[in-house]
Amino acid sequence: MASKTGVDMKAGTLSILGCGWLGMAVADRFLREGWQVNGSTTTQEKLSTLTTKGVNAFLVEMNPHLQGSALDRFFHADVLLVSVPPRRKAGLTDLYNTQIESLSIALTKTNITRIIFISSTSIYDDLNREVFEEDANPSSYLYRAEQCLFSVENYKTTVLRFAGLIGGDRHPGRFLSGKQNVDGAEMPVNMIHQQDCVNIIMAIVQQDLFGDVFNACADLHPTKKEFYEASSRALNVAPPTFSNNVHTPFKIVNADKLKEKLQYQFTYPDPMSMI
Repeated sequence: MASKTGVDMKAGTLSILGCGWLGMAVADRFLREGWQVNGSTTTQEKLSTLTTKGVNAFLVEMNPHLQGSALDRFFHADVLLVSVPPRRKAGLTDLYNTQIESLSIALTKTNITRIIFISSTSIYDDLNREVFEEDANPSSYLYRAEQCLFSVENYKTTVLRFAGLIGGDRHPGRFLSGKQNVDGAEMPVNMIHQQDCVNIIMAIVQQDLFGDVFNACADLHPTKKEFYEASSRALNVAPPTFSNNVHTPFKIVNADKLKEKLQYQFTYPDPMSMI
């Protein structure tokens, strides 16, 4: 659980740009805490699903520029959570940067002053060591997206660089099941459970800790072979087999900064307990 020290923000309105796997879990938590929640989706069919859960549903798209029928109401909020995962296929990362740039311009015309931007630890190269917030690759499209939001005046952005996301209906046993000759058997994995993601977002808001960058990753780092074989056993599915390549580059994501500043202890510090 996160510490309740610091400045507690009273329940207000949270807008979630991207009410998907993570965004919906965050919405559920904030609704339980008495917040009003605006949630966006890109599909007409999901509007009723969000409404049924108590979310004020909005159809919002970035194609690549921000568009929607009621953007003024969607952005009328105390905090904005940007949870729009990029598509990493060739050529689409530039599209993502254009989307974020369009968002940053639109935000200058809103009353929002606090933003949480969901980034990823894929911003780090495999440096064969621990990586810290200052190790981000400045040529990464994610780094450019982060800097785009940091550069606009009049609001504070906190960036959360999440490790591999699991939990809920996202079980790692399905990720590599049955695959052959997978590289990296001995490389350490970097994972975070959905519940910790939600708890960390809530702690950022409760403690009003905006204007910073944090890695968010479980404390322990079992090997890829250990983790995915155990995950396959948990689902009773075919495990992957691994190659003999023992020289696969790796990184170990360090989240000490987040734990210190938030006084946060992970609910799932060991990825093996997430399975």
